[in-house]
Amino acid sequence: MPAALALSNPSTDLLEAYLSAMRGLDRKTGRSTTQAARSFCAKLERSGSWEQLSLAQQSDAITKARSFVSWLLVTGRLTIAAELMTDVDCAWASSRARTALRPTPGSLPQASNWLHSTAYPSIRGLLRCEP
Repeated sequence: MPAALALSNPSTDLLEAYLSAMRGLDRKTGRSTTQAARSFCAKLERSGSWEQLSLAQQSDAITKARSFVSWLLVTGRLTIAAELMTDVDCAWASSRARTALRPTPGSLPQASNWLHSTAYPSIRGLLRCEP
């Protein structure tokens, strides 16, 4: 088995925050999901920053680490260019939006209902995706 990728402290902290958040949501992150997140962090370290990657490289990185990238986007740790949204699979974006907006135990029902009734249809319209 190959050795684990050595990450910088900030990347290690980011990965641990992701794994902790997933555990807090009772979401399982298997070996492949964790490895994809580690690889994503290593790719950013090698390139210097997200912005240094071409749109094709960014699209490829998203495809290979969907769960991690979804978490980065939802938590505001990553912003992607509008033109990249056309490269991202609409089924992925649509299902992630539904999951992110789904009410969970302990969430504020009013906020969740507002997001689901207002924000999700807007997102779906912008992406021109069918649910």
